Amino acid sequence: FLVVAVVVHFLHSYQVRRNAGGYRALATEEDSVVRDAKREPPERTKAAESAIQHYRRYLALDPHNVKARADYGKLLVYVGDLGRAYFVFERVLREGPEDPEDEEQVRKLQELQDEVRRLQVDLAISVQRPPDAIVHLNALLARAGGKDSALLERLGYCQALSGNEKDALKSLDEAIKYAPDRLSA
Repeated sequence: FLVVAVVVHFLHSYQVRRNAGGYRALATEEDSVVRDAKREPPERTKAAESAIQHYRRYLALDPHNVKARADYGKLLVYVGDLGRAYFVFERVLREGPEDPEDEEQVRKLQELQDEVRRLQVDLAISVQRPPDAIVHLNALLARAGGKDSALLERLGYCQALSGNEKDALKSLDEAIKYAPDRLSA
């Protein structure tokens, strides 16, 4: 009986991995169809709904695939589902590397999370959550050494939206200090 149970377990694991790969391939394919259609504004077509469903199925089978989750979030942004995209991106930002000792894996995850964090700033502003945008901007500035004028400008904008004019002026002064030729600062 034990041998049969072990065989069934491994067979099930194999089938789950095979199905997960199939769902990922289908999601990626449908995502491409949606983006290639280039509708203005993008709409939730059958292809978009199909891609969303395939991403969900895939992520249910492989919930720690951060790249797939980020792609899912980007698709949600593309079709205008900003609320759901916001929470999908938050989950991406909370994930850690599978192997913290693998420097290459850690670097790739940080790059992906920085990209998602930048998208999350825009989303936070669009759903009227400037305090959340400030948190993400501070994290990006910490990684950039605090000298990115574009990030400082966005930070000042969010601080002003939050009613913190003193910090907003300080951030905007810093933005001008690091890029005096920027007209928007």
